[in-house]
Amino acid sequence: MESLGTILSLVGLIIIIWGIVRVFKRKKLKEQWKILIPGLIILIVGGIVMPTKAEPVSSEKVQPDKKEVVQKEKAVPKSETEKKEEKETKTEKVATNETDKKKDSKSEEQKLNQTSSINKSETVNNEEDKKTSSETNTSNDVGKEALLALESNDFIKFTNEYKKLKENKTAVWDNQLYGKKVTWTGTVVRAGTSELFVYGGEDYHGESWNDLGDTNRLYTSFVAKYASGTKDEFKKLNTGDKITVKGDLESRGDYDLGYHWKIYNAVIIKK
Repeated sequence: MESLGTILSLVGLIIIIWGIVRVFKRKKLKEQWKILIPGLIILIVGGIVMPTKAEPVSSEKVQPDKKEVVQKEKAVPKSETEKKEEKETKTEKVATNETDKKKDSKSEEQKLNQTSSINKSETVNNEEDKKTSSETNTSNDVGKEALLALESNDFIKFTNEYKKLKENKTAVWDNQLYGKKVTWTGTVVRAGTSELFVYGGEDYHGESWNDLGDTNRLYTSFVAKYASGTKDEFKKLNTGDKITVKGDLESRGDYDLGYHWKIYNAVIIKK
């Protein structure tokens, strides 16, 4: 209908123009009405036949529904390049997942190794504690007589029992004897400015401390370090005096090496 209206309008317009041209050339208007009127009628008919201009369609009407667009996009077949890219993406995802799994596996393995190391360390520590406890108990049993002699305050008896310990001496000393309060009796060899030198045997005949060392009798001797404020009392003592002192046993003697014993914070108990 649109094409027909256009053709009629053009034909009518051409006829009218032709009629007007004839009027100007011949100047006979009455004769040209026969041409102008039909041209005008054809132009009017063409204008009627032509449809009115279509209203602009809104963007809302023109735009297809989103679902339809998605369906159309889905319907479009994928190109080889897209398929290849998709395949590579999947491969990368799989590789990433495998890497993550390996990392998780390594992490779990490390945790297990750490746990195992901790358990081994605890086991070793427990075994060492048991061993130490066993050694302590053994030394307690072995050193029982030496401890009883020490507590009896009989210095010579104690030195004899300690000598019997042999290879167990150190363990018994560390676990049972060191730091014990003792009360020992002996004969004054010499009263120094801060220490008293005492021989514990009954066979003292005025020998010097060096003489006792030469005759291997220092093992049955001890040195008493004065307690604070007692110096004047000890200075009154003379060689050959019988004395009983009390103090803390902190240095041991040794028969084989010829070492004497030593007590600290010593105070006079009996002259």
